[in-house]
Amino acid sequence: MVEALHACGFPVLEGTLYPLLNRLRRDGLIEHEWQESASGPPRKYFALTAEGRTQLARFRDYWTSLTHALTNVGN
Repeated sequence: MVEALHACGFPVLEGTLYPLLNRLRRDGLIEHEWQESASGPPRKYFALTAEGRTQLARFRDYWTSLTHALTNVGN
């Protein structure tokens, strides 16, 4: 996950990412499961819950309106 975020130009450290993931899990927005890996130790996979998908949709709507407002400032 850290590598994927870095590839998108989003600077993130494991020390900040995992506390955020734990908070999202406690808030019921994501869930995780462990899966065996053929190339090493088991890996933890995260997925949005139904509540997480709802919250993401709300955030995207907010982000769209905020972006629109900022684009039109001074026009």
